[in-house]
Amino acid sequence: MRKIPAKMRVPGEGGESVHRPMWELKPNELEAFQITPLSKYGDVIWKRPVTTPGMNRSSCRMRWDMKLFDGSSLAAPQHAQRLSWAKKLLALLLEAPAAGVILAAGSMLSIQGGFKWLISWMADHGLQSPEELDWDMVQSYIDDLPRYIAEKSDDDEIGESMVIRALMILRYLWSERKLMKKWGVPTLRFNPFDAHGTNFYAKAIATKARGWIPPLQDEVVIPLLNEAAWWLGDPAEDVIRLLEYVEDPGAGKKIEGPTRQSKTGTYIYTAGKGKTSRLKRSNCFLEQFQFTTLAGEVEPWHVRLDERYEATAGMTRVGRVRVLFDAVREACALTVQGLTGMRISELMGIESGVEKATGLPRGVRIEDSATGLYEVFVIRTVLSKTEKGLPREMDWVLGMRPKGSSEEPLTVRALRLLNRLYEPWRARAKTNRLFLSNGLGLALPLKTSERTAMSSDAMRMAMKRFIERWVDLSRLPNESKHKIADDD
Repeated sequence: MRKIPAKMRVPGEGGESVHRPMWELKPNELEAFQITPLSKYGDVIWKRPVTTPGMNRSSCRMRWDMKLFDGSSLAAPQHAQRLSWAKKLLALLLEAPAAGVILAAGSMLSIQGGFKWLISWMADHGLQSPEELDWDMVQSYIDDLPRYIAEKSDDDEIGESMVIRALMILRYLWSERKLMKKWGVPTLRFNPFDAHGTNFYAKAIATKARGWIPPLQDEVVIPLLNEAAWWLGDPAEDVIRLLEYVEDPGAGKKIEGPTRQSKTGTYIYTAGKGKTSRLKRSNCFLEQFQFTTLAGEVEPWHVRLDERYEATAGMTRVGRVRVLFDAVREACALTVQGLTGMRISELMGIESGVEKATGLPRGVRIEDSATGLYEVFVIRTVLSKTEKGLPREMDWVLGMRPKGSSEEPLTVRALRLLNRLYEPWRARAKTNRLFLSNGLGLALPLKTSERTAMSSDAMRMAMKRFIERWVDLSRLPNESKHKIADDD
């Protein structure tokens, strides 16, 4: 919703308390103005609360000491005038935008990138104020962008999103021109995108398309989802049993053991709770652990957790458990996302727990199909990319079954497994999200460790790791049977 005007309560001339809009505040008053719930105007970093599941906090921050492309900091003295108008522009976008729609919290990092592109170019050309960006200078900036982005970007190609980011501040300098002028910052005297919008320039400049991801071919999808489904069977049950070493149920319990004087004598002692005792118990447990022999097989699906075997792979027993834990988690994530079509942020927005009334994972419900012949499993999670820029809830179909059947879709099993997989840490988790952060190190943290929500970036990396470790794509043809391009 629009927040106009953005005001601050300050002492009046007669000592009474009055409200004044932020563009009328004195410098010391402006520095103390609460520009976001987490930051004041004078702060070097403007922070906003995270509103999208899985989003990194860094996406909701604006650093005014950012490094420009010449290596200098925007907070350096030579950029004082540039910093001043940039902060005022963003303040208006956050508090009193002309369009009446507040920027999404996750757009802060993109806005920072926009400022970096434009201000770096202005510094290279000796420009201090937006007022100096006349028609010729704006056209020079747009014409220079292909070369400028190619030189300054680490990417091999120039994407449309990068071009739009480099142009966005020009758009805002025009849209916010009235209050910027009232705040003492004359800005653009013309709309640089009156004839053509930013998307037009993005398509003209970019060498790769933005927002379009080629479909994943059947030759890749089938082995990927088959491998994920395999992990959701008995292997997942074994991995959950392995997590007993995290729970460490024997700590502090009374144990009967043989005496040193006689092999037949016994005595009662209390199991230690310290690190050394715990490691002894976990090593003993993992050494004796037996993996399941799958139907149709003659050997267990995984070799025993033998120290010599692990040493050849440069691992410990506990490290191996972490690898298997990751495999089940990522198989569940790939199954849910791959069979529903939800985005990564919607996946990360799923909540943990099981509904007492239905026995289904949190957010899942069953509806009858239009014909009444099937039962449809639906989950409600958070949709992050909306027309208003703010998260809202949305339903996703998980699967269906014939009416009267007791079978559940594989996606529902994946959600059940994820709840069981994270059970040792759930009580101390700082979030109600289903996916929890990994913690530090190559081993799984103790059940007493506090865990936060897993980020989308971490999940993307985990999914890629699953494919590298477990999915055999070595025999793929050069082209898909239903190719959309040669050698795809």
